[in-house]
Amino acid sequence: MTLKKGQYHYGIKGRFYVIYQCVEATDTGSHSVPVQGEPSYTDPQAACRRVYQLNGWKWRN
Repeated sequence: MTLKKGQYHYGIKGRFYVIYQCVEATDTGSHSVPVQGEPSYTDPQAACRRVYQLNGWKWRN
């Protein structure tokens, strides 16, 4: 997945899934930071749904 600046994604951190926001994106990589105030998720599908919601994408099962 190619990230764009401002785009949200999730990743695993320990036993939880955390929501991140891309703050810098270049041709060679990107840098993301955890979103403050966003909860950690134990279910990857719940984290994925939240990312879709934050990015304004339509969720399809």
